[in-house]
Amino acid sequence: MGTLMDKDYVSVTEIAGDEVSQEQVDRLCNRYYWAGCYCADKNVVEAACGSGQGLGYLTGIAGSLEAGDYSDEILSIVRRHDSMVWDGCLKARMIRFANG
Repeated sequence: MGTLMDKDYVSVTEIAGDEVSQEQVDRLCNRYYWAGCYCADKNVVEAACGSGQGLGYLTGIAGSLEAGDYSDEILSIVRRHDSMVWDGCLKARMIRFANG
C-alpha cells in the first residue's frame, strides 16, 4: 500500500497553459488577488505553487518570493519559466526563516 508521498499529483493539477473554464480562471485570479493583499513588500513563500500560474503576480508585489511544490514533475514545468523555484521537492520542515 502506498503512502501520501507516493502520490502523483500531475494528473489532478491545473498546469499553466492548459485549457480551463472561465470559472477556474476567476478562482485563480481571486485567490492570488486575495493573497496579494497580504504579500506587499513581505518575504513570501508560495508552498504548493503548482505549475506557477501566480508566481509572476506575486513577484511584482512581494519583497521577495520563493516557491516550491511536492512534485518534481510539476516543478520542472515551473523551472522552464522561473529560476527562483527551489531545486528539488519542497520539504516544509526544512524551510528555515528567522522569527519575526
